[in-house]
Amino acid sequence: MIWNHLVFRHSYSIFVLRGLPLSICATNKHSMEQIIRTYKSLHGVDVTYLLGTTTVTHQFSFEDLITMGINVSDLLHHPDYYGYDPLMHRINRTDFCTNHHE
Repeated sequence: MIWNHLVFRHSYSIFVLRGLPLSICATNKHSMEQIIRTYKSLHGVDVTYLLGTTTVTHQFSFEDLITMGINVSDLLHHPDYYGYDPLMHRINRTDFCTNHHE
């Protein structure tokens, strides 16, 4: 597989396969926090991530997740595939940033 690696402002990289963006990876380790747990709630998904050594939980509405292009089922079943950017208040798929998809 040949990956095109595009680097943009805000310390992010977008990996592209055949012209379609697959994931956004933080090139600055402090930009993206690892999501460790997700729970479905009445109005959305509760997302728990690590901020340093502290666990923080934030609720995202289903509408917000869909607007971000997040597959809600995938987020619920594989929270470790995702990261949270507290500055941009955005969830991004980050599993393509690691070696387990090479």
